Amino acid sequence: MSESIYIKQTQILVELNRVLKQFAGVTLKNLAHINNKLRKVLDGLNNKLIADKKYLESCIDNVHYAHRNLEACEAQEDDDYIPDCSNELSSLNLAKTERHKAEIQLDKTRNWVRRVEKQIMHYKKISLKLERFISFDFAKAGSFLSSKISEINNYLQLSQGDSQTSTTSSSIQNINSDSNNNSSSSSSSSSSNSNSNSNSKNDTRDNSSFINNMNAVINKINTRAKQGTNKWVNKGINNVKLSELPDVDGISGASDFKKVSMNEMKDGLQKLKHINNVMNQGNGNDSFYWSEFDKQKNLSYSDGYQRIYEAFYGGSAIKVTKDGNQYSITNGRHRIWLAKQLGIKLLPAIVVEKT
Repeated sequence: MSESIYIKQTQILVELNRVLKQFAGVTLKNLAHINNKLRKVLDGLNNKLIADKKYLESCIDNVHYAHRNLEACEAQEDDDYIPDCSNELSSLNLAKTERHKAEIQLDKTRNWVRRVEKQIMHYKKISLKLERFISFDFAKAGSFLSSKISEINNYLQLSQGDSQTSTTSSSIQNINSDSNNNSSSSSSSSSSNSNSNSNSKNDTRDNSSFINNMNAVINKINTRAKQGTNKWVNKGINNVKLSELPDVDGISGASDFKKVSMNEMKDGLQKLKHINNVMNQGNGNDSFYWSEFDKQKNLSYSDGYQRIYEAFYGGSAIKVTKDGNQYSITNGRHRIWLAKQLGIKLLPAIVVEKT
């Protein structure tokens, strides 16, 4: 197999790894954007539901008021006087008509809320599965590709004594420049075609030497593999002791919380405690459960438990790496800092461990 084929295979691995990371980043960004839009739609409908309820209550009060006015007018009647209560009766009928319209509007809004919530829950189920797929399976794919690229780099380091392999190493390290030199390579290749016959014997000797050296390097790699190699493995979400995590730098108080306020995050950590208690009992292991829970409690998404569940067990979960007994924080620095301040001992986090 020629040297150029190995270079091409390495280029494909590097490019595939880059495209996977780019696709994962764009997809997660789009999912977050859509989820934000859906939350705004649902919050808007819930606000309209509250407004319609208040309007119906005011219509009911108007009916009571108009009814009392009619009764007061009719109470003036005696043997010598019959009052004209047509205005009061008209006001009462008008108030009843408005109350009826308000009831119809409230029912319509409730139906819309139920329909939209049902569709949003269906979308969120799919979205959550996709987020987990990207967060876990794509990460595994990226780690696999990185390990393969690393193996090739090890091969190159072990074979630096061979001139052709050194050329291969240089070529791989300059992948971007290779693509820019395609036109000049093509012209030189065409000019060398006339000398192909005279060089065929030299190519045969070179290929034989290359294969022999490659076999020697493969044997060295296999020897190292038998001795054991380190790999990063995604262990999924686990409860991590905060005492084992490093102190968070750059955060000292409420002013350092920009995306989510410290009080809002504190409320989220309190909700997380209840979520974990329910999950420890074997329930609440999906987003839909907490959506139904929020509906029972009449909580909007922004104030409910579903949002907290997705923040700690979905695509925005805390993420740490573990190398031996040493942890590093990849995502969730503010949550970890605040949890330590509140005396919380454990937090769920995605653990990527070096084994």
